[in-house]
Amino acid sequence: MMRMKQLSRGAMLAVLVGLFLVAIGLNKTFSNFRIDLTENRLYTLSDGMLNLLGSLDEPINLYLFFSEKSTRDQSSLRNYYQRVLDVLEEYRLHTDGKLIIHTIDPEPFSEEEDRAAQFGIQAVRRPDGNSIYFGIAGTNAFGEVEKIPFLQPAREVLLEYELGQLFYSLSRTDKVVVGLMTTLDMMQVRMNPATRQMNKPWVITEQLEQLFDVRLVLTDAEEIDPEIDVLIAVHPKNLTEQTEYAIDQFIMNGGKGFFFVDPYADSEFLPQDPNEPMQDPLAKSSNLNKLFKAWGFEVDERSVIGDRKNALPVALSTGQQMRHLAMVGVPGAELNQDDVVMKDLKAINFAMASHIRLTGSDDSVTLEPLIQTSEQSGLIPIERFRFIGSPEALQQGFKVTGESYVLAARIKGQFKSAFSEPPEGVDPLTHKASADEESNIIVVADTDVLTDRMWAQVRSFFGQNIVQAFASNRDFLINAADNLTGSNDLIGIKSRSGFSRPFTHVDAIEEAAEQQFKATEQRLNEELKRTEQRLQELQAKRTDSEAKTLLTPEQQAEIQRFRMEKIETRKKLRQVRHRQTADVEKLGTQLKVINIGAVPFAVIVVAVILGLLRVRRRKKVIN
Repeated sequence: MMRMKQLSRGAMLAVLVGLFLVAIGLNKTFSNFRIDLTENRLYTLSDGMLNLLGSLDEPINLYLFFSEKSTRDQSSLRNYYQRVLDVLEEYRLHTDGKLIIHTIDPEPFSEEEDRAAQFGIQAVRRPDGNSIYFGIAGTNAFGEVEKIPFLQPAREVLLEYELGQLFYSLSRTDKVVVGLMTTLDMMQVRMNPATRQMNKPWVITEQLEQLFDVRLVLTDAEEIDPEIDVLIAVHPKNLTEQTEYAIDQFIMNGGKGFFFVDPYADSEFLPQDPNEPMQDPLAKSSNLNKLFKAWGFEVDERSVIGDRKNALPVALSTGQQMRHLAMVGVPGAELNQDDVVMKDLKAINFAMASHIRLTGSDDSVTLEPLIQTSEQSGLIPIERFRFIGSPEALQQGFKVTGESYVLAARIKGQFKSAFSEPPEGVDPLTHKASADEESNIIVVADTDVLTDRMWAQVRSFFGQNIVQAFASNRDFLINAADNLTGSNDLIGIKSRSGFSRPFTHVDAIEEAAEQQFKATEQRLNEELKRTEQRLQELQAKRTDSEAKTLLTPEQQAEIQRFRMEKIETRKKLRQVRHRQTADVEKLGTQLKVINIGAVPFAVIVVAVILGLLRVRRRKKVIN
């Protein structure tokens, strides 16, 4: 019997050792196997992100800066930090070791804090004087640096896109090139005959040049430089067939396009023809409908959109203001916030804009509206702008159609060329009849949207231009250009749904304490005002001839009473804060007891009950 027991114990030990080794093997084998059970699929990577991570050729070092001590009472920020850390770990598992993550706590006056500042990570100052760092810096094998200065929980829906943008920028070895084709004076300096002053380049162009390598593309170009990542065409009018063909083939070969066309470019200066006092409004129009229609859509070139709800006010000659139907300001709430280009943008202003619509029956071509008018909109024939001198005239005969019109859109599809064969002189062997992969372009049915007057006030301050933006026109241009210069994988990353699992009970405790704190603090301030008023009254009643700089016994008593009241009030304020902390800690202790003790205890009880039931069944079988 003793030998049998020893053998049984040895066999049991061998089984346990075997199970332990199997567990280690399974852990190594399935270390990358995970199941995402979160409600919004937070840890399920998009196809675009998977492709970006899989295409990394060189190692990328990510430095995640987070102030551990300064955020001990910031539960929401700490939760978001853990969320970011988990996402980065998920990314690391898909890069075969090419993504190296470093977590750094930049304590005050430390080398880590100096490193954060060197990378350009922003510090947010707390009311108590401490700083909070929460940002990401990335470096590649060439020493280039990209950063997210501060990770705002409010921008969590853009986390995957911003990180993807960072990875893509670090994986590129060349600088982003933007080609600008325009017939407007966006980059030129000329005399304005109306003001008799020199017009400077548009502010929006200057800011575009600060962020990208902007190269001018001539309006008679016969080829688009293949080094250009995205072509921005603004008011392309009277283009030759060779230039239209060059644009068409640029898109067919995978180039990205950002087009601004306009039925009536109010910003375009045309010399007055003495033989034609009433200028033809079509002289200020531009379109690429020969290309657009072949690609499956068009921009209406015979109408301007009027929007009664979103019409902007303009000043009349009488000094009064009136809403201009064709000057449209679309508020941020009505922008397509699901597209990363439009996320968090405010109002965008247009002037004499047209609209975009699908034309073909090709289901592979899709139009995703980015900016639309309200349903209180209608069409204004372009011919009416020949005689219109004031916004009052536009109101006459204007009819609301009840339709919302698309002012800006993202167009996707495997486009077909607008040319069955190349123009004369072009090698037919280089002609592409259709794009090899899905094209992605953005079209805006207005050019005035880019002019300074529609989005910013520019003032000169000691020779420097101070730009005060009152609309998001510039941000729209920069966001869209930045988005289009990325790869198709980056463009395909959408903003995600927000994730929030707030500690509602903790928030209620903090809110109640904050209200009590503010009420007590307000009472203290009111008492201070009453004391100051009482002191002034006592000082005014003095009739003695001595200087009124000395305090009377009554004033001294009043001051002493207030000091004692202030000390007592401060004590109560500290008690409020202490009770708040104690309540939160008590709640935390209860949760720990439940998680650490109660849950395992419940499992043990269930196991004991199941064991007793099993023994009971065995006895019944034996009996």
